[in-house]
Order: sequence, then C-alpha cells, then structure tokens
Amino acid sequence: ELIDALPMKEQVDITLQTDILMSVHGAAMATIVFLLPHSAVIELRPPYFRDNWYHVTSTSAKLVHV
Repeated sequence: ELIDALPMKEQVDITLQTDILMSVHGAAMATIVFLLPHSAVIELRPPYFRDNWYHVTSTSAKLVHV
C-alpha cells in the first residue's frame, strides 16, 4: 500500500518511525517534514532534474538527502 493512500495521521505516525525514506520525487515526499533529525531521504529523480525543494527542506531539517 502506498503511503499517500493512508489517512494523514497514519502517514505522520509511519514517517516518525522511519530512519530511511526512499521515494520518487513528488508530492508524497512532503511527509519528510515529519522525519526526525539525522534520518535519510533518498530521492529518486531523472538525471539533471533541477528542482531542489526536497534537498533544501532536508538540509533545513538536518536530514541526510541523497
């Protein structure tokens, strides 16, 4: 089951328990704001993709972004 199909409370609860989140770039990655500091975010996106919103958000939240 995809996380974006779950109610928001469940998405937050799952994300709070996540150490490493891997996802394709998109709106479902917005839950990274609920990751604890020093968690890792692995963002899958096409080569040379220029949108860096998740990188900036991860850095601000003290997450590791790959």
